Amino acid sequence: MLQTSDKFPLASRARRLLEQVLAEASRPEPADSQLLSINHHACGRILASRLPFLKSLPELFARRFAFSPGRVELTLSDDLLERNDFLARLASYAYEQGEIRKWRNELLDIRDFSGTVVLGQAERTFFRLLGLTTYCVHAAARSADGRIFLARRSRRKSVSPGLWDTLAGGMVSAGESWETSLKREIDEEAGLAAEQFELLAPAAPVTVLRPVPEGWMREVSITYPVLVADGAEPRNRDGEVECFELVSPDEAVQRIEQGEVTVEASIALLSLPCFAEQNDS
Repeated sequence: MLQTSDKFPLASRARRLLEQVLAEASRPEPADSQLLSINHHACGRILASRLPFLKSLPELFARRFAFSPGRVELTLSDDLLERNDFLARLASYAYEQGEIRKWRNELLDIRDFSGTVVLGQAERTFFRLLGLTTYCVHAAARSADGRIFLARRSRRKSVSPGLWDTLAGGMVSAGESWETSLKREIDEEAGLAAEQFELLAPAAPVTVLRPVPEGWMREVSITYPVLVADGAEPRNRDGEVECFELVSPDEAVQRIEQGEVTVEASIALLSLPCFAEQNDS
């Protein structure tokens, strides 16, 4: 449970809470981890616990890797299709060997740390093994009267089952823009048509860094404030949401304080302009 005090005005509580959540979400890179580069572009972070698997790969894969103190270099073809084919086969092998627990059959772009260079595409669940960067979008949605939409994650989900989340959100798939990705997620998770909501300018991206069971998580989270039209009622279409609730900003903060909201959604919600607009006097 996160600690703030309800003796402070809401905006002050939200700021303090955001600082705590960001500290929880951004951990130092382990000293014994290895920097991964693909074709000389720094793009990943490999935990020491994952190195034995990479160092024992069959020759088909091993000849592409070079290991040096603190660094792993993966050298692939200059041809994008050939790079993607190699990455697909490597991900499939990792899955067969139990290094990847699930297979989503969803491709994400592999980008360098600057986010400007696309190095290839790979299966979503392969990214944590190599500490590659994923991009996630969130719809931090409000109604016309200022209440906040929360969505309870399905209890069948493998990550954070039953916790509260933003109205909609998810990974940016290969070739998608942030905005296109979020509109797709709002359609799938909240069942809202384009005319039923308005996307506002996104908040500054936040980078989440932390160890996860599969390896190292490096995720850039982009939050869009969203205004939902009067009378529009979210209805989940993909089975990933149990229910939706409209709550006051104060109730949203209380649920975050009580640990009932995912870390990523907490960051997104606490970044909403409504908290900065609260009067601290």
